[in-house]
Amino acid sequence: MSLVRFNNSPMREFARLIENSNYMPVDLLESEDEYIVKAEVPGYSSEDVSVELTPEALIIRAGVEKESTSENEDQDTGYKYLHRELYQESLTRKVKFRTLVDTKNATSKLENGILTINLPKSEDAKPVKLTIS
Repeated sequence: MSLVRFNNSPMREFARLIENSNYMPVDLLESEDEYIVKAEVPGYSSEDVSVELTPEALIIRAGVEKESTSENEDQDTGYKYLHRELYQESLTRKVKFRTLVDTKNATSKLENGILTINLPKSEDAKPVKLTIS
């Protein structure tokens, strides 16, 4: 059996992202007036998610602080794991924007594991029509 390698292809980047356990998938939408960022954060509550916003970028962090119990022990029940595949870890994603955003009027909501952030574009970033004299 040979190992398939993806050199200089989109599949190589995709394979790298899949291997990265801290990967947070996002959709970025743009209209004339705003950006919308949708991020997958399944299993996290709004208390577990933080959003840091600057006029140029957005940083989303999701994570749960673990209690100081053994890695082989369930925090809620105290039972010991025989096999474990369900694991919640910290996720981080940074999104940069092509134009400045209005940080004061940004809104966010978390529903069914999808974080939606509405980011109005800054008035300074919107196109201005000049009159010709």
